[in-house]
Amino acid sequence: MSDFVKDTDGVRFNWNTFPVTRTEEDNITVPIGCVYTPLKQKDDLSIIQRQPFRCINCQGVMNPFCLIDAVARTWACAICLTRNKFQTNYDIGHVLDEMDPTATTVEYLLPDPSPSPLLFVYVIDLTLESIELDALKSKIIENLVHHPSGSYVALITFDSTVQLHELGLSSEWGDSFIFQGKKDYSTKDIQKYLGMSGNGSRFFNPANLGVFNKIFIPINHESLEKLIQVIKSVQPVSPPTSSNRPERCTGSALAVASSLIEGSFKDATGHILAFIGGPCTLGEGKVVDISKSKVIRTFHDIKKKRAKHLKSATKFYEKLALRASINEKHEKIGKDPNSTSIYSISIFTSGYDQPGTYEMSSLTTLTGGLLILADSFTTNIFKESFNKIFDVTKDGYNDIKTRGSLTVLTSQHLKVAGLIGKGSRLERYHGSENFISDVPIGQGLTNVWSLPLITSKHNYSLFFHVNTVGHSSEKRGIPKHLCIQFQTVYKHPDGYEHLRVTTLKKSTTNDSRIDQNFDQEATTVLALKLFTYQLHNRKLEYEEALNKLDQELISLCESFAIYIPEEPNSFKLSEKFSLLPQFNYNAKKSPILTNFNTTPDESTYYYDLFQKASVDDSLTMIQPTLSLYTATNPAPHPVLLDSNSLSKEGVLLMDSFFHVMIHVGEIAAAWRDSNLDSKEYANVYEMLDNPQKDAIEIMKSRFPLPRFIVTDEGKSQARFLLSRLNPSNNDQNTNFALGQTQDGKEIIYTEDMSLIQYFNRLRSAVVKRK
Repeated sequence: MSDFVKDTDGVRFNWNTFPVTRTEEDNITVPIGCVYTPLKQKDDLSIIQRQPFRCINCQGVMNPFCLIDAVARTWACAICLTRNKFQTNYDIGHVLDEMDPTATTVEYLLPDPSPSPLLFVYVIDLTLESIELDALKSKIIENLVHHPSGSYVALITFDSTVQLHELGLSSEWGDSFIFQGKKDYSTKDIQKYLGMSGNGSRFFNPANLGVFNKIFIPINHESLEKLIQVIKSVQPVSPPTSSNRPERCTGSALAVASSLIEGSFKDATGHILAFIGGPCTLGEGKVVDISKSKVIRTFHDIKKKRAKHLKSATKFYEKLALRASINEKHEKIGKDPNSTSIYSISIFTSGYDQPGTYEMSSLTTLTGGLLILADSFTTNIFKESFNKIFDVTKDGYNDIKTRGSLTVLTSQHLKVAGLIGKGSRLERYHGSENFISDVPIGQGLTNVWSLPLITSKHNYSLFFHVNTVGHSSEKRGIPKHLCIQFQTVYKHPDGYEHLRVTTLKKSTTNDSRIDQNFDQEATTVLALKLFTYQLHNRKLEYEEALNKLDQELISLCESFAIYIPEEPNSFKLSEKFSLLPQFNYNAKKSPILTNFNTTPDESTYYYDLFQKASVDDSLTMIQPTLSLYTATNPAPHPVLLDSNSLSKEGVLLMDSFFHVMIHVGEIAAAWRDSNLDSKEYANVYEMLDNPQKDAIEIMKSRFPLPRFIVTDEGKSQARFLLSRLNPSNNDQNTNFALGQTQDGKEIIYTEDMSLIQYFNRLRSAVVKRK
């Protein structure tokens, strides 16, 4: 990684020098953007326990790029250049922490304006098989003690009806509120039935929240036993006939959970955790009919507009997501008009059938919630992933933070175009509307986004637009540097409201050359985040996305490659651009940009993870890492993602983020099965053991837990590896009848072009384009 892209502040830009003229803007092809990690863990983070100094004009926070005039007792805002006066009692000689030249990121600890407990609402599908439900209950019970201190829990179960259990210590055993799955309930109806009308406007006071105390139970020693007993008592319903799916009113259950949090108390903050075993078949949010004669929608059905329930289900879940993530425009989304609640919704699924997460995806993407697709709640993928939710960081607190918001301020000549990531745009803007571009990218037309759930692993893609000039003679009107400030507010388990401020100063072409400060990794990731956002929101078809990816690369090469027109052999890319062709080539083979042999729900899962991933993790999804272990060198050494790397005598370890795979060569597998002497052939055993150990280390740091595959050469699951390799052996003079090259390398039977073929087509297109 080049020095200029070291993300010490958790920010990676594609272009680290901004264009000034329209010609320069046209040449860069892709919009200026960055991937930002607001809660990036920093050992040297400055913590300030007081209110920040804010600009009276733009609300920017003081930072190292501000100028202090000690004589006039003023400071000049680096963003809008407004002069601000210090208070008369301020000691002008005192050196402020935020003015330290290295303090480009600082964090303020502020009083919590609405202290209240964190709410957890568990929503459990009773149509799960007994073994699945038992595994789920055990895992929930195991993690109850790991919930943040002072938390309250509510329990909802559902099948053809919704059962809201009374968990309060004063409630009778087994009492519950029942809602019919077929019936549509408004928020007002639900809260009236529960006796919670009006509670959403009252501050938290457990002594005056009678119904709240009947439904929610605090997690402490006194109540834990009852909560465990209630969870253990939950039993599955009888399975349906073989010709029908279970009656499952998932949408109604989530609507009850949402109304419950909204009606609890003012500024309620919480998490809805839903555990489902299949698609919604009843009531609002229905994804598929109960009869199995009606198959669940496919990508082909969606493209041909034959997905019967797609529009209504998607709209229903999007309204729930907006209710959870914002507290404005209540009348349009059905939220309690008195409520100021903010909460996340997470989905955990079990089973091989599609659970309907394609329609439900807004629940996690707009609220920051988690989406975990597991074949079973008995698998490690679910168990370990669920455990990690309650892991604590080195500061002793849970990594999950709540009630967040992100505000972006910019200098004159620079505007915010939008955000792509797990959050929701707010209609209001912060500071001046001059910060906001009228050409949105992603969630645009604002500079403030709600982040109901945020962790140190949540990353957000932000895009910008420079007010460029038409002619080079006008360049002097734009300064050599422009400022960007990110302000992230969130509720921390330590009882404070935290404000993290990151301020950056970026050069323009009035200061340095644009091509010298280019980050090809961030460029690839940002382009794909934008394309996948458009795919997921059905603004782009997969074929169009692949074509646009190629066209952007061709245009970029036209501007920055060295070549002689009509002479492909003259084509050359500088080191800063040289990896772009292989990134694009591998992106076309990744599950984030193709739906071949992938269901809509699987694609939703890949999209969900990709949208919040860092640049490094995103690149792993785009271009997996591959390591080779041999008997002569049992330590891992990186090899190319290429068919030439296949080794009959070695073991390969591939990490594609979604999968961690061990591929044992034919001869290596024979050695393994021959019970060789452990002392004489210690190197062989080391070759076989090391990939296992390294795979475990990869999975320990990964969330959610990736699927782990171990296979031998020639076995069916080897396709996971072969499908990602560049079939370079096919470029050579090979003997296809024998299935291998003359030097014994394996042939990959594929219609896909190789990397060299892709590169040749790219350079031909560039040198011939006019």
